Amino acid sequence: MQFGDLADPSKVRIDPAKAGASKYIGLEHIESGTGKLIGHGIASDVRSTKSIFHKGDLLYGKLRPYLNKVCVPAFDGVCSTDILVFPRSEFASSKYFFFRMLAEDFVRFANLNVSGVQHPRVDFKKLATFPIPLPPLAEQHRIVAKIEELFSDLDAGVEALKKVKAELKRYRQAVLKAAVEGKLLSKNIKWIDSTLGKTVSISSGDGLTKTNRSQYGAYLVYGGNGITGKHSSYMFEDEKLIIGRVGVHCGNAHITKPRSWVTDNAFVVSFDEARFDKRFLCHLIVSLDLNKYASSTAQPVISQRKLYPIAVSIPEKIEDQRQIVSEVERRLSVAEEVEKTVNAGLKEAERLRQSILKRAFEGKLVPQDPSDEPASVLLERIRSAREEDKKSRSSESVKDRGRTSEARSKKEKKR
Repeated sequence: MQFGDLADPSKVRIDPAKAGASKYIGLEHIESGTGKLIGHGIASDVRSTKSIFHKGDLLYGKLRPYLNKVCVPAFDGVCSTDILVFPRSEFASSKYFFFRMLAEDFVRFANLNVSGVQHPRVDFKKLATFPIPLPPLAEQHRIVAKIEELFSDLDAGVEALKKVKAELKRYRQAVLKAAVEGKLLSKNIKWIDSTLGKTVSISSGDGLTKTNRSQYGAYLVYGGNGITGKHSSYMFEDEKLIIGRVGVHCGNAHITKPRSWVTDNAFVVSFDEARFDKRFLCHLIVSLDLNKYASSTAQPVISQRKLYPIAVSIPEKIEDQRQIVSEVERRLSVAEEVEKTVNAGLKEAERLRQSILKRAFEGKLVPQDPSDEPASVLLERIRSAREEDKKSRSSESVKDRGRTSEARSKKEKKR
């Protein structure tokens, strides 16, 4: 069977102003790859014609299909016209098709059949050719129930792993906070109160020589948000402490690898290396959460004027700074190993999710029941219903043409 033999997208549209307080679903309200709704808007707040959907319909985002935005809402509403609406049917389970669309082979198929470069879309004529097995309706419901049961267990495990990641983030922040407040080591350390501007000098390229990257070959490039693949500006043979200057993650501090490129989207930090340890300063800057000093614009930017007055405290002796760094990095390395394990678990959960879907649509997830209505009979009922629907629409079209012709005749008589 092909998808187009089983379903047709609805063409019912509405002016959202007439939909009033109805719920509105845009692509931004559907979580990528999971089918979960993460919010909704209000119809009266959006413009231009929208599609109507009903509870239990299947919604599929045709824009950028690699994002795999598909869902079955539990309410009526309107949605973006970049979302195809497949009305629920008495012959097939919307949830069955929903899970079929979440499978990676469907995503791959849709992504290979897009048109457009900046806004790639897949149309239904292409999706209609995708092969979909059609088991008896009762078996469809058993498959859906089993997938939901297994996915529920997986989701619980994923949530637990995400909580661990959140705890690791808080742990790192706590370690850095303790380090810069002198609470990480038991020994007494003399600290000096100062400002960032009196401790370091930062530059986004003043006095530096911009170099053609092609002269040197492939080396890491650092920009506003850390390592980047964008074109470069400045080449440094040794390690440099940098601060992201532009971008959503600007304010982050990094130490570059030897012989790396640094773009002018990052500040290069200079300091007295006889007095200050580079890694201590890096941890200190990270602990300051400099992103909060960025301009609140579409492209956040941090300036020296905002950074220099920030108060800091630094151990007077560089040996003490290095001892703190050693303890910080020992603790953070443990957190890093735990995070690697968590990330591996999250990847395994996704692999298991796709394995479940694969088995489901190979007919290996639930047992078949000989008493189920045969799929061939179900298919014939679907075909009959589609033929009746076509005849009905054709009849309505003829009536519409007749009414139009009659109205035209009356108008001519009046003349």
